Amino acid sequence: MTDGSVPVYQITALRSLVAPSSLTYHEHHVAGIGHGRLHASPQMWRLIARLLWTDDGLDPK
Repeated sequence: MTDGSVPVYQITALRSLVAPSSLTYHEHHVAGIGHGRLHASPQMWRLIARLLWTDDGLDPK
């Protein structure tokens, strides 16, 4: 395991669990930020804010 990246299998594991449900699931690549710093990333907080407080959520455009 490394703090510099997240293995693909960890990122995509939720896909199969969400697929049969009515939930919407999106994955977002946040380039240039190590795994351990995601919680402090302004870009990550903007994604979370969009999810919580906008009508479009995180629907890709």
